[in-house]
Amino acid sequence: MNDLRSNFSLYFDFYSVALYGGFTKASEKLYVSQSTLSRNVSKLEEQLNVKLLIRLQNGIQLTKNEEKIFNALADVFYIFNNKDFECDDKIIIGTTNNIADYFLNKFIISFYQKYPNIKISVRTSDSNGLKELLLKRDVDFVLDYLPFNVENNNLNLKIEPVGEFKTCFVCSKRYYENNKEKLSSLSSIVKQTIFAPGTCRKRQLLDQFLFQKKLKINPEIETHNSKLLLDLVRLNNGIGYFLYNEIEEKLDELVILDDYNNFPTSPIGIIYFNNHVRKNMMKFIEMIKNN
Repeated sequence: MNDLRSNFSLYFDFYSVALYGGFTKASEKLYVSQSTLSRNVSKLEEQLNVKLLIRLQNGIQLTKNEEKIFNALADVFYIFNNKDFECDDKIIIGTTNNIADYFLNKFIISFYQKYPNIKISVRTSDSNGLKELLLKRDVDFVLDYLPFNVENNNLNLKIEPVGEFKTCFVCSKRYYENNKEKLSSLSSIVKQTIFAPGTCRKRQLLDQFLFQKKLKINPEIETHNSKLLLDLVRLNNGIGYFLYNEIEEKLDELVILDDYNNFPTSPIGIIYFNNHVRKNMMKFIEMIKNN
C-alpha cells in the first residue's frame, strides 16, 4: 500500500507541476527549485511504478492514464485550500470590471431576488488574474472574454459562450458637427484623434479588425479607464472606442460613427472545472445560460 503519510508532499508537487503546465511555472508559484520538484515527481513515479508526466521541451504532458490521478488530487487540494467552499450557500465569481458592470450585474440582482439566502462574492481582475483565481480554486467559476487560453490542456475545464459585447467608435455631437466631412468612412475616422483602451482583448479584436481592412490606429491616449475615455470624448477632443453598453445611456450627447453592427464583438464565456460542480453554482450558471 502506498504510504500517504510519507508521500503527501510528493503528490502536492506532482499536482502543482501538472496544474501550472510545467516545472518552471510551478517553481515560481511554490518558491521551490525546479530540481526539487523534478526529483519529487520522479520519486513519486518510482514509488507508484507509473509514468505520471511526459517531459517536453516546452513543458509537460500528463499521460492519458494519469489524468485521473490529477483530477482526484484537484478535488482533495480544492477542499484543503478553500474553506469558503465547504458550504454550498456561497457562490464566488471571478470576472472583469466591464463584465461585472454591464453583464453580470443583472443576473446577480435576479438571482438574489430568487435566492436571498445564498451569498454571492464577486472578484474582479484581468484575464491573467482570473486564470490564477480559477487554477487556485479561489472562485467557483469565471466569466471572461473568449478565447480563454490556459497552458495546461488537461484541466477538465468547461468553457461555454454565453453572450457578447458590441463595440463602436464614438464622438460628441459637437465634434461630429465640426468634423463630419472627415468622418464619412472608417478609413478617415481612424486618422482622427483617437482615444482607446491599451493592451486587452477588446483592443486586440479592434486591431485585428482594422488590420483585415489594411487600417490601424495610433491613439493619442491609451487607458483601460472607460470613464476617462468618455470624459475626453465629451470635451470634444476626439474619438473614443467603447463597448456599446458603456455609452448606450449617453447617446443623447454622443454620435456612433460608422455602422457599429459591422464592428468586432467581444464574446463572453463561463469557465469552470467539470469536476468541481456544486448545486447553487449551477443554479447561477443556468440562469445566465437561459437568458
